[in-house]
Amino acid sequence: MLRGRVYCGCGSRAVIQKTNRLSTNVADLYCHCQNCGHRFVMALAYSHTLSPSARTTDELTIALIRSLTPDRRLALQSQLSLF
Repeated sequence: MLRGRVYCGCGSRAVIQKTNRLSTNVADLYCHCQNCGHRFVMALAYSHTLSPSARTTDELTIALIRSLTPDRRLALQSQLSLF
């Protein structure tokens, strides 16, 4: 859950009513200012890394493989058997 604050152009806090995740690192936030009634969409995007992940290469690899569809896993397994 996103715990940041979004502010309207009038300076008041806005409420995030909906999040449309476009990818792992990008989302559109649909916002509503309860002070002035302004409704707007704000883009939220990953910018850059401040420190690298503490996860090992093996952990990251397993997480990526688990995110694949069963068909893609089988194709990957076939490709890896060539080595």
